[in-house]
Amino acid sequence: MTASLALLIALSYAVAAQSAPSKIDGYKVHNANVKIAAGEPGIGGTYETDALVNISSVTFADISLSGLTIEIGAEIRSLKEDLKVDRVTFGDVIVNGFQVSVEDYLHPFSVRKGKLVMLPKPARITIRPSQLPLAAYDELVNSPKTLTVKGSARIFGRVKRFGFSFKRVVPVKFDLEFKNPLRRG
Repeated sequence: MTASLALLIALSYAVAAQSAPSKIDGYKVHNANVKIAAGEPGIGGTYETDALVNISSVTFADISLSGLTIEIGAEIRSLKEDLKVDRVTFGDVIVNGFQVSVEDYLHPFSVRKGKLVMLPKPARITIRPSQLPLAAYDELVNSPKTLTVKGSARIFGRVKRFGFSFKRVVPVKFDLEFKNPLRRG
């Protein structure tokens, strides 16, 4: 009994001590300070900020058997270095309490240091059909003016230093509010 309790305690410390991976899909994990804002043109950063992302548009795109789709446009500015973004993946995205699916963003683009760049194509969020009745009810009853969006993203890309290209992935957590594109007025 005592030996199994000691083993359980030792294993719990080993699990708690584990850290995030140093590489994901061959990209070295790099913790950068990325500031994300919603609808704030000209957002500024500090000397600690590596990049700025401004969600510039949120629009209703489609409703079909696969669900309700919303498209999101964004402006990006790198403050520290030139970079080429290969893809962006998303995880655990929740909109006003409803779990949603966000398509991996597979449209590569480049960002020059200090220059503002628009996403080549909008990102797409889909509310699953199983969530639609609850979301529709919430929209009819509450009709919130804003949408709260929480989740995480991983930005896979390449930076150039000293003539060499380095593969990096930057994990980003976000908690944003947007104007509800389904609400009029």
